Amino acid sequence: MATKVKKLSQEELEKIQVAVNTFTKAKQNLGEMEYQKSQLIANIGLFENNLKELQEELEQKYGQVTIDLNTGEYTPMEEPAPAEQLEVVE
Repeated sequence: MATKVKKLSQEELEKIQVAVNTFTKAKQNLGEMEYQKSQLIANIGLFENNLKELQEELEQKYGQVTIDLNTGEYTPMEEPAPAEQLEVVE
């Protein structure tokens, strides 16, 4: 006696296929975003080093200044007032 094959309805099959495909795509997208995140984290150190080098270069040329990034104008930074000297008591 042949066993009758049991199957989902076409509608149920389509629903489960869509659900599985959606879940798989979401996992793939998450993996891609994690990869992009790791690349950004790796690059942020380079960006920071480039900024520090440029700041040092400009400081050597202009001294300690505040720069308006919109206009390029700069003004010397005020030097902090000297700290009062404290007497050491033994």
